[in-house]
Amino acid sequence: MRVFRCVSKLKTTTIQHIAWKPTSIRRLPTTGKHLCLILQEDGLLISGDHVLNGSTTVVDPPDGHMGDYLASLDKLVVACKQWRVQFILPAHGYVLGNLWAEPYSAIDCIERLKAHRLKREDKVRRAMQALPQGSLQDWLPLAYDDVPQTLWPVALRSLQAHVERQREAAAEASSRAIGRRETSGASDIPASSARAPERQVWRRWRNIGFPIQWRGLPCPPSP
Repeated sequence: MRVFRCVSKLKTTTIQHIAWKPTSIRRLPTTGKHLCLILQEDGLLISGDHVLNGSTTVVDPPDGHMGDYLASLDKLVVACKQWRVQFILPAHGYVLGNLWAEPYSAIDCIERLKAHRLKREDKVRRAMQALPQGSLQDWLPLAYDDVPQTLWPVALRSLQAHVERQREAAAEASSRAIGRRETSGASDIPASSARAPERQVWRRWRNIGFPIQWRGLPCPPSP
């Protein structure tokens, strides 16, 4: 019986005398249900469209998510180390990999693919910084200037995935910064400063003869 391991569910299923354990990586390239299989006894990774030879996988939102895709490459590296995978069988292109621990091994190919994605993401970031009010169409020529224009319509889909990842990271960083300010801010503000806006309100209204209360605020003492 040949054993396949699918690289979140761990249960053994037998199909036509082939036992395999799915450990699905969610939200992969063009479909959120994409799976990779490892043939344990032969040290082979059947990558489908997840890792290709001669081209990069299109990560197409909303089903495809760039953050999940990059994380899944790390999962593949771990799985390849665990099962000593030497070669990758992609859905398109020639076989990738080399003998275990040799240059251009399966692990090396996956790590190079991730490095390429991160390098592209850096170009996307710089394009967004150069044209902060721009659109995907404006950023595309800057981020993919090394890609033939005939491929730009396809590249546009991965560009959107990169942009969404950048915006998610910025929103998360902003949320953390606000949380830190809220945690430390109250104890750092002197009592006199905390009442300053209230005093300003009352100075303004007292000048026009509105002395006691405004919107339920107590009348502050004169400075």
